Amino acid sequence: MTNKILIVEDDLSLQNLIKSHFLNKSLEVVCCENGKEAIEAIEINKFQFILTDWKMKVMDGMEFLLKARRLSPCSVIIMMTSHSTVEAAVEAINNGADSFISKPFKMIDLEDLINKIIIKKERSLGLAEEVNNKYSYGIIAKSKLMSQLIQFIDRIQNVRSSVLITGESGTGKEVVARAIHAGKKTKSRPFVAINCAAMPEHLLESELFGHVKGSFTGADKNKKGLFLEADGGILFLDEIGDMPLSLQGKLLRVLQEKEVRPVGANKSIRIDTRVICATHQNLQNKMDTGEFREDLFFRLNVIPVHIPALRERQDDIGLLANYFLQKYSKLNDRYFTHISESGINYLSCLHWRGNVRELENYIERAVILSEGPIIEMEDFLLFQNSIERIPPQSIQKNLFQGNPKLEELEKDYILKIYTEVNECKDECAEILGISKRTLYRKLERYQLGIEE
Repeated sequence: MTNKILIVEDDLSLQNLIKSHFLNKSLEVVCCENGKEAIEAIEINKFQFILTDWKMKVMDGMEFLLKARRLSPCSVIIMMTSHSTVEAAVEAINNGADSFISKPFKMIDLEDLINKIIIKKERSLGLAEEVNNKYSYGIIAKSKLMSQLIQFIDRIQNVRSSVLITGESGTGKEVVARAIHAGKKTKSRPFVAINCAAMPEHLLESELFGHVKGSFTGADKNKKGLFLEADGGILFLDEIGDMPLSLQGKLLRVLQEKEVRPVGANKSIRIDTRVICATHQNLQNKMDTGEFREDLFFRLNVIPVHIPALRERQDDIGLLANYFLQKYSKLNDRYFTHISESGINYLSCLHWRGNVRELENYIERAVILSEGPIIEMEDFLLFQNSIERIPPQSIQKNLFQGNPKLEELEKDYILKIYTEVNECKDECAEILGISKRTLYRKLERYQLGIEE
């Protein structure tokens, strides 16, 4: 982004005052007297800062904000107005402003406001832009645990040994299996996947091993099984812990003998298929109860791979959230630039029992329900009603006496901080760890706002 500033102000004396100040800061300044001229300027220039009046002829400030934010999503946009009410601030921020300053103001206060916004915006936008980096095997991650996992994948790609991938539901076990398949020797070979929990026993046997015509009712032609479909490549058996015990013995024989016999056939067929299995279950417990064969476990578990839960790699949460934001913005034809710092901090506090899959669903829902162009913490709270997700350490236990509603706790805390900082909204938002936009909304919601 170039060091250009756009001033949209029909009061020429104020326009010149701001212009002189920023020219002294070695910024290139463009001035316009109305929103229409300013939009034309944005269409041919990239501005780091945009300062706009509210009440203007031709196009008012609110209409200008909506158009300017779409044309220049990364710019810092501040609205200047003498009509400084909470309602006006909420409207301005909802329409795309980063903040709001009341006239008359001191230039040093404007500069301090800009600097605070830049620091927060750079952190959030930097995380959003990281998504565009090239990640190994399409695994969106930067945490130490996942970096170690990717290094391990590199080492086991071009061998033929069986792999057992473990991890909670939603951690991305098939993604890891496909990453193993991406090795030089196998990436051009077949990758065939099947969920062992999704089929009844008689169909699963036929799917895996194939069958010959007439071997059972409905077998009106020969069927090539998935082991043969994946010959020379990889067969991925997801949810292997749910495979019926009777089929486990047949799978063990295939792994030992490197040959498969279709249902109803009297001859076996040689295969060269690498097997990768995955499960979210504890196979040791299933072996103890006789539900899983111990000899099959040792045959499958030649190379164990464990995927850590999302809550164990919090460094990846912001990156994944912004990746899904981009994905579902495009799919739903919505416009979002990034998730705010407070939004990412909130996501990082959640437990994520469903791991990456749950996070993906969460962001998809936010894209559909939020206004944009930035996802704030408040946008997540709109559809998050489960108090059990709030980290226990974040709220003192005595606050729960009498079982107060979450809204009552939030209102009391905001009022406490708001009063302590003498109703300074910038300082209050910073202490609360939320954006000024979110604070304005909450002040309005709880009727705590006071006209300045």
